[in-house]
Amino acid sequence: SEVTGKYMRKCVEAMCRGVVIWLDAVDPIDFMELANLLFFAHELGGVDEDLAMSALGAIERFAHHRPEHIMTMLENGVLRILHAMLSEHRNSEFVEEVFNVFYLLCDLPCEGIYEHLEEELDIIKTVVQMLKSGPLNLRLQLAGLRLIGVIYTRAQTHSEDICQMVRKAGAQELVKGSMQKLLAAGFPDHAAWLHVVAGRVLGLDAPELMLAASGNQTIPNQTMLPG
Repeated sequence: SEVTGKYMRKCVEAMCRGVVIWLDAVDPIDFMELANLLFFAHELGGVDEDLAMSALGAIERFAHHRPEHIMTMLENGVLRILHAMLSEHRNSEFVEEVFNVFYLLCDLPCEGIYEHLEEELDIIKTVVQMLKSGPLNLRLQLAGLRLIGVIYTRAQTHSEDICQMVRKAGAQELVKGSMQKLLAAGFPDHAAWLHVVAGRVLGLDAPELMLAASGNQTIPNQTMLPG
């Protein structure tokens, strides 16, 4: 009933507030709390954006504390949790924070990450879609394209499936389109930053970018990624 739903919402809101307090206080030294962290993030991260943000902060603290924590989180589905959060919360500041945490989790030797990425391949497509929705949000573009760049670099020698998903998602076209928009808006330096972050990895040539920056606002077609 409507009354039941009203009180249920209040109960959920109170529970989320309590979990946020716990997430903000949890100490990464206590590795036994990792299971609780992932449980709360999985069960409630899609319900409340403030809780999801606190969960991201806790994940980041654990990841910085010990590399072993990263492997534990990857083995227990943290990429699936991040993907679910991205599907529920579209605020640009939140999405940027997810990208930064995702990058931290991927900044490992490929042997430690590629199997987990292969299990959650669609997250790459979701990242590209998020970036397409904010072409002039430079902070978001830098965070997302840095992430795409590290994923592609790590996967080149170990996982054709990941590389193929990066290509299929349209990452190269995204970088080129973002640079064109920044150049058209009068920000050649910012366009150059995007090239440094991801364009070079994805096959865009710096000389062509500099040509565009000097007055030709069109970036010619580049050689596409292999495959």
